[in-house]
Amino acid sequence: MNTGFGENKKIFLGAPSDFKINKRIKEHLEKFGFEVILYDYEYRWNIPFKDVLIHNYKKIFKKDRTYKTQIRVVRNKTWQKKYEDEIIKKNRHFDYSLFIRPDQYSIDFAKKISDLSDRSAAYQWDGMDRFPEVKKYINFFTDLYVFDEHDLTQYPDAKFLTNFYFEDDHEEHAIQDIFFIGSYLPERKELLNAITKRFLDAGLKTSINIFSLDKKLRKEDLYFTITDKYYTFEENQENIRRSKFVLDISNSVHHGLSFRTFESLGYRKKLITNNALVKKYDFYNPNNIFIFDDPSMEGLEDFLEKPYEDLPQEIAAKYSFANWIKYIFKIEPHLPINVQ
Repeated sequence: MNTGFGENKKIFLGAPSDFKINKRIKEHLEKFGFEVILYDYEYRWNIPFKDVLIHNYKKIFKKDRTYKTQIRVVRNKTWQKKYEDEIIKKNRHFDYSLFIRPDQYSIDFAKKISDLSDRSAAYQWDGMDRFPEVKKYINFFTDLYVFDEHDLTQYPDAKFLTNFYFEDDHEEHAIQDIFFIGSYLPERKELLNAITKRFLDAGLKTSINIFSLDKKLRKEDLYFTITDKYYTFEENQENIRRSKFVLDISNSVHHGLSFRTFESLGYRKKLITNNALVKKYDFYNPNNIFIFDDPSMEGLEDFLEKPYEDLPQEIAAKYSFANWIKYIFKIEPHLPINVQ
């Protein structure tokens, strides 16, 4: 696909800064030729000392832990409006605007940016019910895309959209057999511990990590690693490229496919997952994707021994970030992204 399709086009990007994914999106948009205006406002502030004292008093004597949050909300709104007003003052027109998790921005700002754009899109990559504030934003955009298929029933005007993978030019030699990094969830711990042991028993060199700042967890006897290391989105991708296999553990609050699924597709890595939804997609190949429903993983060794089977180029290209952007903004040519 032509990668210069963004030349002479201006795009506004509002995306979460978690794991610096917004910087990765900006970087790739610029590769396509776009002039990118990135919303890069930081929300974390140290509150004044007098408010720290008030917070501690309320926390200790009144069992009220909300004061610090309330102060930050007020301060954030003030600084956020100032920052948003500056963006609008400097930019009176956008060819495109993209909001990922639009509920992270003020309603007034989201509407103004959309009004200044020839075409606007919002992508809710979490369920609508998980972050219900987003429901107030659904009428502001040319198109609203949702990650969770279940949301289409309640919001029939929305369109379904998967995640994507970034196309990178370089390859990495494998330094580990299987890689995983995820946030700590109590219901995930026992499952992850059992399947990590299963991988070790199968002779795999693992790098399976859960991020948590809870020091008590590090004292537990676990087969995987509890880490306080902050992995950026790019570091996560580098680890996937340098692994033979990718592990994906589904999140019970989502009904969709993770970034790991598409990264394994883009980087030609075999995927091990407990998310059976993957069977619905045109890239599903049992030689490339192993689906398990219990830690015994019957048939794992046979799967590990089979070579990766290349998919038709059109299927792999469909889920690339380049096609993802072209699809949501109706830039031709593009491949429709949908579930079979």
